[in-house]
Amino acid sequence: MTQKELAEKAGLTQPNISTMECGTSQIGRDRALKLAFALKTHPAVILFPDFDSSTIA
Repeated sequence: MTQKELAEKAGLTQPNISTMECGTSQIGRDRALKLAFALKTHPAVILFPDFDSSTIA
């Protein structure tokens, strides 16, 4: 999926997607919800991509 396609599905702008991807802007709760809906996933996947639940006792 291109940044433009994701932006359209999430109701964001392509430059917005680009800055989040490059790490120059924060995703934040509202954007995470929009991205999660567009990608059909849970917002936690967007907000905490490196979380490893197998380390929880």
